[in-house]
Amino acid sequence: MLVYLLSPILRSLAKLASWSTYNKFNQGLANPEYAQRVLFRKLMKSYNGSKLALKCGPVKSYDDFTKNLRPIEYEELKDSFLSTVPSRIKFYEKTSGSSGASKLIPYTSDLLGSFSSLFKIWAFDLLAYGPLLNRGRFYFSISPQFDNDSGLEDDSDYLDSFFKWLLKPLMVGNSKLKKLKKPQNFKKALALSLLAEPNLEVISVWSPSYLTVITDYCRADLENLIAALRVGSINLEGQKFTFPVADEERIKTIRQMDWQEIFPKLKLISTWGNAHAKKGFQDLIEIFPQAFVQAKGLLATEAPLTVPLIKYGAQAPLINEVFFEFISKENKILLLHQLEQAQVYEVLITQKGGLYRYKLGDLVKVTGTIKNTPALEFVGKSGLVSDLVGEKLNEIFVQGKLAALGLKGVTALIPDLNGSKYYLLSSDISVTQVTTRFDAELMESFHYTNARKLGQLNCVEALYIEDLSNLLNEYHQKFKGMKLGDIKPQSIYHKEHNGELFQFLSKSL
Repeated sequence: MLVYLLSPILRSLAKLASWSTYNKFNQGLANPEYAQRVLFRKLMKSYNGSKLALKCGPVKSYDDFTKNLRPIEYEELKDSFLSTVPSRIKFYEKTSGSSGASKLIPYTSDLLGSFSSLFKIWAFDLLAYGPLLNRGRFYFSISPQFDNDSGLEDDSDYLDSFFKWLLKPLMVGNSKLKKLKKPQNFKKALALSLLAEPNLEVISVWSPSYLTVITDYCRADLENLIAALRVGSINLEGQKFTFPVADEERIKTIRQMDWQEIFPKLKLISTWGNAHAKKGFQDLIEIFPQAFVQAKGLLATEAPLTVPLIKYGAQAPLINEVFFEFISKENKILLLHQLEQAQVYEVLITQKGGLYRYKLGDLVKVTGTIKNTPALEFVGKSGLVSDLVGEKLNEIFVQGKLAALGLKGVTALIPDLNGSKYYLLSSDISVTQVTTRFDAELMESFHYTNARKLGQLNCVEALYIEDLSNLLNEYHQKFKGMKLGDIKPQSIYHKEHNGELFQFLSKSL
């Protein structure tokens, strides 16, 4: 009850604590060229004090920057982080790699500060222009790490100490969730934490399927969950989880599995909503009609890039935290203020943690203007990466796993786009006997493992297509306008093909 009485005060404190960061950012949107220039000078001051400057040369201007440092990918950089990072590395956070199963990104205090700034800008915009939050209880999560203990202890590590203190009494769930190694236990503990909180107002997750997996789990294990809710605690893997005991009225509501009734005060769901996540985003709108479902900005493990602003109805680049460069379709490198409306660009970032001219692999589209700053929307990956629910399977990784199978036929991994949750191992020979083994190989990928264990994806299934090679060539010629001699075999196709390939191949079955 004390939390509820304090909520208006905490809201005011949160707005006050985030106003300065928001105001500086909002003012910068009026002159993005100047804001980026100021940031560039600060970043180059740190760069010039690093070991990398001794190797590549100091930078006094943007011309020096482009001459001394070329765009670089993770694989070229991973063994030299100690020479590039300008300050002490606090920890490494895991994400997917461009040519392997995973990569580790160094985190410094300054980089964590960029994530904290993102949160402050988002929080101020939400509190000032979003739905009125009367209770303030929320669930704020990142993906679990079932087989890894490195990186962030919990979501609050993205925030500065003041916001950690401010938000701690309002959060649903606790850091014990991340200690659970069995996916079923993780889902059970999370489901109980959420179901036990009728005053939940805000849910923040990455992939929409993360949340739908939990709602599906609640239906599948409803009676066991109700039994635990009557007790108010449960022991899982040596950890005791406690939550408010549910009375019979609450039990009756939960048993009906109507999410509008279960969370009647839910005001906001923040999740991915662009590119591959659009369908799942729409699903959440239908499941939770009482809530404002907001698409997150572009946020990578390497850096926060954009933030959604309710005030402007668009996603703005974090011009005070990340120095942006963009590669056009003509392979020209442009700065933020030089971008054109409706065009698609590949992103290069220079951030506060020691990544300079880093090829993130993301494609963004200019969707409008916020003041004088281009609004950016994530539209996909620049490489051959399939990312339905956050699994990020890339061409080189999948190619290696297919080669290990020793198959003699033409084989490709294609996502099923008929609403199912699996990939199709498509081949002109029978591959039914190797799908389980191949799926196990794919689970060397950190994010694919999480998606499988959470139930966001099912095991790979086999699809026999007798004339697969010719059909793939025909597809590239017909839908991609490619000449036969220019067509290169692919090990994986992705959802950004908009279902064209799947529909084309289905006609041959």
